[in-house]
Amino acid sequence: QITPGGLLDVWNQAHPDNRVQVGDEIVEVNNVWGSVAAFVAAFKTSTSLRIRLWRRAYSILLDKSDGSQLGLHVSMAVQNALVVTGIVSRGLVAEWNMRHPEAQVQLGDEIVEINGQRGSASMLYQQCTENKPLRMKLWRRRLTQSKPKGQYYFSEDATKMLEQTYWPRFAGLFLA
Repeated sequence: QITPGGLLDVWNQAHPDNRVQVGDEIVEVNNVWGSVAAFVAAFKTSTSLRIRLWRRAYSILLDKSDGSQLGLHVSMAVQNALVVTGIVSRGLVAEWNMRHPEAQVQLGDEIVEINGQRGSASMLYQQCTENKPLRMKLWRRRLTQSKPKGQYYFSEDATKMLEQTYWPRFAGLFLA
């Protein structure tokens, strides 16, 4: 809950394009990562706060109407989601990431809904192959920092994360 008249409410009114939302998780306060106790101590002892948030669910809109390529590698290792395993530097997803640095698609993110429809990984994959606008809802399992490296965007710990989370059921597909 965001308290009306509280600091976060004031922030949201001043920054409508960068609002804090219910469900966002505080992961850092004044360069301190860790426990809730550490965050509370920072709240009590600081006159100004620098807070880093993690938002698990987010949505993107990609228009494939003209036959553009998503430029995305995915896995069907999760029953009701497509797991992002690679992002090609040329494609709609890479363009989205350049235009929306605050809401970038990252390795390990799970596509859980397309155009309001949820279902099996194969159904979601089929939706991605159609030439039409795609409103995707994604879910982020872990916080990762993606960096461009050659043709793909790789997360610093994505290989480890994907192996731990999805191996040995890992099977990659490319959404051209």
